[in-house]
Amino acid sequence: MGLVVQVDMAGGLPNNVIFATGIGMDSTDSFVAMMADYFLQIQPAMPSALIEEIKRGDVGPDALLGLFREYARLREKPSWGIDLGMRFNLLEFGFFGYAVSSAPTLRHSLGLLVDYGVLVGSIYDYQLEENEQTLTISFTPAIDFSDMGAGVAEFAFSSLIKQVFAVTFGNLDQLKFGFMDAQPDYIQLLQEYLGGELLFNQSSFFMTIPSQYCDLPSPLYNREIWELSIQECRKQYSMTKYTYERLNIVDAVNGYIDSAILRNQQGVASYAALPTSAEVSSKLGISESYLRKQLLAEKTSFRQLKEERCQDWSLKLLKQEQLSIEQAAGVLGYSDTSNFSRAFKRWFGQGPAAVRSSD
Repeated sequence: MGLVVQVDMAGGLPNNVIFATGIGMDSTDSFVAMMADYFLQIQPAMPSALIEEIKRGDVGPDALLGLFREYARLREKPSWGIDLGMRFNLLEFGFFGYAVSSAPTLRHSLGLLVDYGVLVGSIYDYQLEENEQTLTISFTPAIDFSDMGAGVAEFAFSSLIKQVFAVTFGNLDQLKFGFMDAQPDYIQLLQEYLGGELLFNQSSFFMTIPSQYCDLPSPLYNREIWELSIQECRKQYSMTKYTYERLNIVDAVNGYIDSAILRNQQGVASYAALPTSAEVSSKLGISESYLRKQLLAEKTSFRQLKEERCQDWSLKLLKQEQLSIEQAAGVLGYSDTSNFSRAFKRWFGQGPAAVRSSD
């Protein structure tokens, strides 16, 4: 009997859920925002209402589908889904992308799509099924795709295939891809890019992988990034269940700070400042004075939250032996290591070098 895990997003979340675009992650790094930025470069006349939604991070399924439709119109070719999938990599999906790309196995990666796929748009109902020979991830539209279904599915397949390619070292001929639509005219392009067997007029979109590949260790696995990203995905997932009015403002601010620290960790060679109060309030679509007032009501401040997050992260970073103390300081926004050391001693009673040597 196969394992079946299903997340029903059609009725469980409101259409105006707050995506990871604006919560817990800089909107300039989210998939939706990057798509919107790309469209603005080639088509500046995007509807102003949609632009404002994206800036706030309040982009529902209909708006996300609108972005796909706009891309299809601008590319002027039926294979736009493959084209878009080739332009984006998993890391451009924010914490969700980091979690999927750094997962220990392909099974973990696909499980994340089922558990947290809503973080990049609740337009599909996902299901994972497994038997002794294969593992299949299937997804059916949660909203009316009209003529866009095949392209959106091709985009999803294009994103997933990169992860499969890394684990199987390019051996894709045993994969199967199911499409709900009829066979398109560009079948040869699909065959060349996806590999494996292509099936059409199916009851759902799906990708089937031999079980022998699912538990192979991924060459992209990074335990630290995997664990941190999973924590953030869990946090962001819980936050998608609320509209902004019900959102815990402290969690939102902490999410932005955590996101910046994780991004800094990807480029530890240089110092990168953490977001300011003005930057975070702008991302949330509120004034800085209103943010200050809301945090005061929670008996805290932006400065206090930033220091608390740096304090917590400093211990995590020092446990990573590949990071020097100077690099850890840079990740936390300190341009001067001595300032970081003084702050660390104030937090823990001894300097970072002493704490690291005692572990």
